[in-house]
Amino acid sequence: SGKLMAETKQTAEEAAEGPTQSATPLPTITTIDAYGPKTIFLAGLPADVREREIHLLFREVPGFTGAQLKTTGNPCCFATFTDHLSAYTAVTRLNGAIFDPARPTEVLRVELARSNTRKPASKRTRDEDAANWHLTS
Repeated sequence: SGKLMAETKQTAEEAAEGPTQSATPLPTITTIDAYGPKTIFLAGLPADVREREIHLLFREVPGFTGAQLKTTGNPCCFATFTDHLSAYTAVTRLNGAIFDPARPTEVLRVELARSNTRKPASKRTRDEDAANWHLTS
């Protein structure tokens, strides 16, 4: 509404002073869902992306445990982390970043995955399968 727009506009002087008290605070560890997904989805990758490039991209992100690169169709990647906070940190660091300096207009699109990735059946143990039987339909 017009009233809302008028209330949220800042003058040039206010903008120069920095953010106002009404600025939305960044999430803190207490406001982030501790049980949220530990997996992120990464798109906006070039067609010639390699698995090594993905691992180099994430090597400095705390909590990174591994990635699955999908190269059929539009390349994308699912990366897993030790906890939700690490995954959230990766999203905030990498979303909108330029992956390939030769293509500066193409940026990464990074978001939390809808669910955590599961280990392939060959890598799961019988105990894990028994503990997670209720998660399958």
